[in-house]
Amino acid sequence: MMRCKPMLGTYVEIQVDETQLGLTSRKITHAIDEAFASIALVQSLMGFHDPYSELSIMNQLEPEQSLEIHPWTEKVLKTAQLICQESHGLFDCGVGRQLVNQKLLPLHQINHAPSNQSSILSIQFLGNQVIRLNRPICLDLGGIAKGFAVDEAVRALKLCGIQNGVVNAGGDLRVFGKQSHTVLLRSPRQVNELIQIGSLQEGAIATSSNHTILHPRQGTTPLQGSYSIIAKECIYADALTKVLALSQDVHHPIFQNYGAESLWLPA
Repeated sequence: MMRCKPMLGTYVEIQVDETQLGLTSRKITHAIDEAFASIALVQSLMGFHDPYSELSIMNQLEPEQSLEIHPWTEKVLKTAQLICQESHGLFDCGVGRQLVNQKLLPLHQINHAPSNQSSILSIQFLGNQVIRLNRPICLDLGGIAKGFAVDEAVRALKLCGIQNGVVNAGGDLRVFGKQSHTVLLRSPRQVNELIQIGSLQEGAIATSSNHTILHPRQGTTPLQGSYSIIAKECIYADALTKVLALSQDVHHPIFQNYGAESLWLPA
C-alpha cells in the first residue's frame, strides 16, 4: 500500500508491504494515518512558514524571556545544538534571517536578529521543556526537522505493528525492516536524469542541493552539486548534509560520530 500527501514543503510518500504478518488492510491504513499525523504535528510545531508555529513563537522571543515547548521541539533543538558544536558552527539553524533576505522564506517574523548573531547556541534549556534565549534568534529548522518528521513517521508505523516500510519526504528517506529499497538520486548535471547508487536497508539517506544551503556566518552557498548522507536515523542524515556541503569534505570527522557515510555528486 502506498499513499502520498503534500507536506513539509514537498510530497511525502509512505509505502507499506500489505503482506505484513497479522495485519489487515484496515490496520495498515490506520498505521499510515498515524504516520501522517506525526508528520503534521512536526510541521505545526517547527514550520517557519506558519506564523503560529512553536518555532515562530520562539523567533519572536526577547532575550531572557522563557517559553515552554513540546518535547519533540526540544529534542530537535538539542540535536541541532550538538551538531552545531561538533561541526564547529558549520551547521547552525540561526540562518533564518539570511534565508528571508534571500526571499527563500517569508517575512512574517517580528524578531530582527542580526544575521551574524542569530545562532542555535543562543538557546538555554531550563528543564521540563522550558527554554530561554541569551540573545534574539531567527531560526529555520528546515534543515533538520524534516528528517525528524520522517523518523517520527517510522516510529508511528512501528508502534502500529508495521514491520517493513519506507517513508520518503523529498530528499529525506528512511527504510525499515527486512526489505531493501533502491535509492535513486537526481543528477546535479541533468535535471531529468536519475542515478542509481544502490539499495538501502534499515537506514536513512538525506540529500540536499547547494541552492538551499547558506553558510551561517558568511552567507555564501557551497559549490553546485548534490550532497547526500546515509545514517541510521534521518534526523542526523538531514542535518549532516549541510556539514558536507559547507565543508566540501567527504571525510569530515563528524560523520564518524554518527556512523554516517557521505556522497558528493559535483555539478
